[in-house]
Amino acid sequence: MRLAEFTDADITVFPETELGIYDTENKVDQTFRKNIIDASKQLGGLALFTVTEGNSVTKSKDERFISALLLNDGKIVGISRKRNLVPFSESRNYSKGKDYDVYETQFGKIGVSYLGFFKNSQKPIDMFPQTQGSKISPRHQSNWLVP
Repeated sequence: MRLAEFTDADITVFPETELGIYDTENKVDQTFRKNIIDASKQLGGLALFTVTEGNSVTKSKDERFISALLLNDGKIVGISRKRNLVPFSESRNYSKGKDYDVYETQFGKIGVSYLGFFKNSQKPIDMFPQTQGSKISPRHQSNWLVP
């Protein structure tokens, strides 16, 4: 987080780092939710945080996901749920995401895909044609967003 504060980035992503829980009923996640919202406000712009999403009332596997929350200056503007679960460990405890949503932001439209979307691609690819030429480079590359 300290490193991210000094980068002057418009979009901050914390890949492969689960940063808490997100309760769709908002009953048991107040501390995690507050920390994520505060971090988003501190960073400014867009921030993407990985969480375990679930429903504390039903506790149903059908409502439990590994998710990425897209925040814009402290407000949750999108949720992307992991679609390709690791067999046995993740698939036993979580449901697969199904949607490929696109969100309107101050930088234009952005789509978030959580793991497995790129498969073995090694070069930047057009993720969503409607993002006005934005390209995303897969796998932990430092230049993952190329205008």
